[in-house]
Order: sequence, then C-alpha cells, then structure tokens
Amino acid sequence: MCNTTRVDFESSASLATILGIGPQRAELLSKLGLLTHDDLLHFVPRRYEDRRHLVPLSDAQEGQSITVRGKIHQAKAMHWGALRLEITVAPETLENRDDIVIARWYAYRPYGIKEGCEVFLFGRVNRDKKGRWVMKQPDYEIIHHDAVPAVRFPMIQESG
Repeated sequence: MCNTTRVDFESSASLATILGIGPQRAELLSKLGLLTHDDLLHFVPRRYEDRRHLVPLSDAQEGQSITVRGKIHQAKAMHWGALRLEITVAPETLENRDDIVIARWYAYRPYGIKEGCEVFLFGRVNRDKKGRWVMKQPDYEIIHHDAVPAVRFPMIQESG
C-alpha cells in the first residue's frame, strides 16, 4: 500500500499559511491577484514558451526569441554606472562571426557563468551598433553532459 500524507487546507486561507511561501512571497503573489489557496490552484500562466528547438544564429531574425547553445568564449564584468556582465557565446567550432551572440546582464551576475562552460541561452536577439547579435538579460541554463534545454516554461506577468 502506498504511504501518502493527507494535507487539509481551507481554500479561502491565505497563501502565507503554505509552508515555504511566508508573508513576503505572499505579498508578491497578491500583486498577481493570488490571495488564497484556491486562487493558486486555479491560476493559469498567460503562455508557455517551448525552448526545445535550437535556432542557429544564421537563421535568426531581429527581435525573435530563440534558444541557442554554445560555449562561453569570453566573460567579463564591467562597471558603467551599474554592474554589467557580458559573455560571448559561440559554437564549439566557430565557422563565421555571425555565429556569435553576446549576452548581457545589467545589475545581476548569473551564477556559475565562466569561460569554457557550455550554456543554453534563451532570449530576444537584436543587432547592436556594430552589427553583432546581442541578448539582453537572457535566461540561461548551464549544460551538464548531453543536456537538452528545459521543455516548457510558464510565463506570467511581472509582479513588481
């Protein structure tokens, strides 16, 4: 017989009563209109993003949200008013300069980013003034072994 634990809750109880949410996170969730257990159970994200399909940068279009896989060839932190981290990602064997994307994060340092790592990057690509592909504030996933990108991500509106 399966050992299960029954959890009783009042559907109108505050989200702060759920273990791990607490008052601060409950306040953030309230900005999304999520106040009770019942609200959370019936919440549906506005869309899902399927990130399984890798797009070669040579096929990318300006403003398109894509997933790319590559090796970090350069990682440097800069201070221009606020912390900026910039990484250069390209395939293992670089065939032409159009296969390079520069990922930039402002006032945020992604954990585990260092030269030599392989990553998946997901974000909107645009060209900078020099004609290079750039992703600003992309989501990233460090690759361990023969990984594939996470399948789908629920997308909700900003709470802040």
